[in-house]
Amino acid sequence: MGYQWYDLELLNGFQVWSGMSLQYAKIGSMVTVRGIIIHESGVTPLQSEFAVLPEGFRPSGGFYVLLPISGAGVGGGGYVRMHISNGRMLFNYTNNLSALSANADVYCSFLI
Repeated sequence: MGYQWYDLELLNGFQVWSGMSLQYAKIGSMVTVRGIIIHESGVTPLQSEFAVLPEGFRPSGGFYVLLPISGAGVGGGGYVRMHISNGRMLFNYTNNLSALSANADVYCSFLI
C-alpha cells in the first residue's frame, strides 16, 4: 500500500518553491509531511504559521524537528526548527540568520 498525498494550504505569505507542494500522507499511525517552501517576502518570519494539519493527521503532543535550509545567502548551511502544535505548523528557531532568506526543505514523519 502506498501513500495518498494531500496538499496543505499555505498561509501568511508562504509559497511553494521549485514545484514541490507542501503535502501530507498517513499510513497506519505514521504521518509524513513533505515539500519545499519559501516566504513571498524572501525572508522567513519566525513564529509565523505556514500551514495547519487537519484533524486525524496531527501529532498527539507538541512535535519539533530540525529541517535543512538551502538557497542563496545560506553560506555553509544551517537549519530551522519546525514546531507542530494543535496542527499549527511554524518555524520558531534558526541557527543561521541568513537562513531566513532561504527556502526550507520540509520532510518529516511522526506518530499520531
